[in-house]
Amino acid sequence: VNLRYVIQAANGYGLVTLALLLLDLDIFERNGRRMMDVMRAHGVGWRPHSKAIKSPELIKLQMAIGAHGATCAKVSEAEVLVAGGVPSVLIAYELAQPVKWERVAALQEHAEVIACVDRPEHLAMASEAGQRAGGSTTCAGTSARPLRAASLYQCTRKRLRASAASGSTPASCACTVGGG
Repeated sequence: VNLRYVIQAANGYGLVTLALLLLDLDIFERNGRRMMDVMRAHGVGWRPHSKAIKSPELIKLQMAIGAHGATCAKVSEAEVLVAGGVPSVLIAYELAQPVKWERVAALQEHAEVIACVDRPEHLAMASEAGQRAGGSTTCAGTSARPLRAASLYQCTRKRLRASAASGSTPASCACTVGGG
């Protein structure tokens, strides 16, 4: 089928008014497998960013190939991915408003949603949202170098306060919050 002809014909009748994704799934899968091969060869995982494809179905296809889940920038994007059945989502930017943490806590009923913190106040918001949702906050962070795989530890609110008092507050932390 000549796709250019189909699109031109549809436009002639006013049928195609929005952006249209045309994807060769064989090539998409082949590229995903190549990416997974590179990741495995280097001993790292793959969590593709959803901004490239904006499709929970395509993220799930990438997960079938070997991706750990999806990465997104905002809570609203995580909500779309979780509603579309993606079981694990990382929000790559820090959440600085309690209402955002409340939304992340609500998502935990349906999927693992991980968010980043870089300040004690963010962790406190995460903890409070988790407690209000009837659960807890689990955080894993690195010491002063978030880009290195050094000294991973569980950082609870109590430990973060102790770290802050000693001047060794973690530079970043990834958290899941939510109900039981």
